[in-house]
Amino acid sequence: MTVAVVPLRPCTSMRWLNRLVRFCCNKRQYTIHFLTQPPLTNALLSFTPTLAQAWGLLSVAIVFEVVGTTCMKLSHGFTNWIPSVVMFVCYGLAFTCNTFATKTLDLSITYAVWSGVGTVATAFIGMYFFKESATALKMVSITLVIIGIMGLHTASRLQAGT
Repeated sequence: MTVAVVPLRPCTSMRWLNRLVRFCCNKRQYTIHFLTQPPLTNALLSFTPTLAQAWGLLSVAIVFEVVGTTCMKLSHGFTNWIPSVVMFVCYGLAFTCNTFATKTLDLSITYAVWSGVGTVATAFIGMYFFKESATALKMVSITLVIIGIMGLHTASRLQAGT
């Protein structure tokens, strides 16, 4: 009699969980099956993007982050449920893409580009769609963020070349 089918992540310290475990209870033989993760999950966990794929994943993460942040404004403090749900989904996808990008790219570069480009894009969306003020100080600050992102990107390329 099979008691349960439980998917568990393989762990080096608990390899015995991936084997068939039998135990006796009230003179009956029960079997518990511990399954490893499905092949697709294993493929995702072992996926390491190339440099071009990592930058592509970072770009997708930025798009999800900007959409999620825009939905944050549209949710009106979680009173509109559709933008609230979209916000959580987009942030989850953004962090997932970011996690895969950091397998190849330096964390400092990944986070700086992600947050910087997301900040600039969100600022422009706020100014254009939500009619937020576009003061000279905001424009200078956005320009400094862009210069900082370009500097970090250049530094990472110089470091990769040496």
